[in-house]
Parts: sequence; C-alpha cells; structure tokens
Amino acid sequence: MTVGGAQAFADKLIRLQDGRAVKLRVLGAEDGVPVMALHGTPGSRLKFDGAHEAARTCGVRIIAVDRWGYGGTDAPVRPALANYGDDLAEVADALGIERFGLIGISGGGPFAAMAAGRLGARVTAVALVGPVGPLAGCPLPGTSLFHHFSFRVVPRLPGASRLLFAGFRKAIHLVPELAIATALARAPMGDRVIMADPVQRQGLIDTFKAGLVMSAIGPAIDMALFSTRWSPDPSTVAATRVWIGSADGNISLPAARHLGALMNADVIEVPDAGHFWIAQHWSDVLGWLAERG
Repeated sequence: MTVGGAQAFADKLIRLQDGRAVKLRVLGAEDGVPVMALHGTPGSRLKFDGAHEAARTCGVRIIAVDRWGYGGTDAPVRPALANYGDDLAEVADALGIERFGLIGISGGGPFAAMAAGRLGARVTAVALVGPVGPLAGCPLPGTSLFHHFSFRVVPRLPGASRLLFAGFRKAIHLVPELAIATALARAPMGDRVIMADPVQRQGLIDTFKAGLVMSAIGPAIDMALFSTRWSPDPSTVAATRVWIGSADGNISLPAARHLGALMNADVIEVPDAGHFWIAQHWSDVLGWLAERG
C-alpha cells in the first residue's frame, strides 16, 4: 500500500506490565532475523521506513520502536539507561521473539549499548551508527566546546533541553524547512547531498514530526540521561560493530570512539561521511546483523 507515493506501514501498540505503552512498526522480511531498532534524538520509529527494502533483501525483520517519550511510547517515572533493556525484553516477549539483534542510531546508541549489556545472551549482535558516546566523568581530548556545552552543560540547566526541543517541535510542525536547516547546521557536504533528495528530506521531516507529535519530553529525557555517567557492560554481548562518519558534526567523535572501545567493538570510520550516512548504506549494517542473527 502506498500513500502519497510512499509506502504505508502498520503500527502496533504494546502494553508493558506496568501499563505503559510502547509504539512500534515492523518492517522488512516477515520471517527474517529480528532486529530491534532504536532511533536518534529527536526521532521516531519512522526513521527506519527507508530501511524496509534493504531489510527485505538482507532477510531482516526490523522492529522499530518509539523510545521513551517519543511518538506513542510512554516514559517511566524515573528513566534510567540501565533499565531500558527491560522494556525491550517485554516487547520481544509480546512479539514471541526469543533472541534479536540491536541497532542504535545516534541518540539510540546509548540505549542499545546499555540494553545489550542488560539482556546478555538474548542479543545476537549490536550495531551502533554515529552513536552518542559517554562524556560525563570522562574528559576526552578533541571533544569540541559545542558538544561539551550540548551534552554536559545544557542538560544541567533546569528545563533548558525541554525548552530548546519544544521550539524545535513547534518549528517542525509550522516551518519544517527551517527546522531541517537547523538540523543540518553542522552537516558536512555528504549529509547535505543526501538531504537534498526530496524523499530523504521528507522522510526526516516525517520522522521528527512523529516523534514530537505529543511533546518534547523524549529528547529532554535523552539529554538528561546522556549527561550522566553511564558505561555499558560488553561482557555478555556476542559482537558489536560501530560505524562512525569521520565528518560527523552532530556527535562527539572522541566519545563515539570511546564507546566503541568500551564495548570491545569493531570500529569502522567512514572517510568524509556525516551523520546521515546510514540513509544510503542500510544494507551494510543490516547485512552484518543478519549474518549474526
């Protein structure tokens, strides 16, 4: 089925034991290797719509979830990165899935990394793409003032993150082109070329709109969690690979590399690639996960 030239996908709502809702979208091969997919900051389950055909080809079944506070997913009263894996385990149980891979993009990276450590043998492999890495309590040479301010200072100012993303939420609904221009402010040429494609650009707009449809609480939670000390436990994770664009200005590259080191990961640094590299390389990442599923 298509709507406005784009394929329409059905969403599901799952209730957790404590009554909270998790909204998700299943893409790719119906009987493929299951992979839980975690979007960035801000974002939504729609982030993975563009991966549908690649997932079908690679034999992957993507379960794309709205993370805490985004789209149709409720946040816990006291969000903690260490507990996110418990929610994914409940989602997997509800879908009848025993073991699954994980992909975390950008702000989904910390959630995927921590969930993998929590769930141990239930996770077959972890793919992190342009992930946010740990900065708190870990001075990293080369971290820019912009990233230090964004991930260490702003989240500690009461209400600052929520106020900033509330403004972005308003912009993405009223003047989406202005919001996208803001999102691309630190983008290298490679990202600008990708987002010059009307399909990719509209997909990003739709992703942001869906994630911020109700409020800006999701990204505010993210920034608060990212600014705390967190460190994944890689001891029970079978395999981890990290893809980093060498020109990615949206994340702290030293922190992303540090996360890869903490997880004993195979780190691939893509020359001149930016934050949206994955939009044209879904098969690279999903194929790797499929081989380990």
